[in-house]
Amino acid sequence: MSFSAGGVRTWVVQRVSAVYIALYMLVISGFLLLYPIDNFSAWRTWLANPLVSVATIVFWVSVMAHLWVGGRDVMMDYLKNDALRFSSLCVLGFFILFMFAWALKILLSVTV
Repeated sequence: MSFSAGGVRTWVVQRVSAVYIALYMLVISGFLLLYPIDNFSAWRTWLANPLVSVATIVFWVSVMAHLWVGGRDVMMDYLKNDALRFSSLCVLGFFILFMFAWALKILLSVTV
């Protein structure tokens, strides 16, 4: 079976993004439990660390990829009307782009 076979690529994206999201949440939650951040200045300093900010950007990319693959698959399976499916996928795509741009704006405003 090749990586370009139908569905294999999306299956891999879904699984890899799920693993990264879970690992990120565990590591960040553990860190924040061990070293609580109690004010905005400390939060900003912590988030300005390149390792944390890059990991957070990769986290949001993973969330958006996971959301796209899952949402797209559900819509492709259950929406039989082509026009409804197309418009729903467009709405989902714009929603994901908007959410990613918003998350990036917040992250960059804190780290810059």
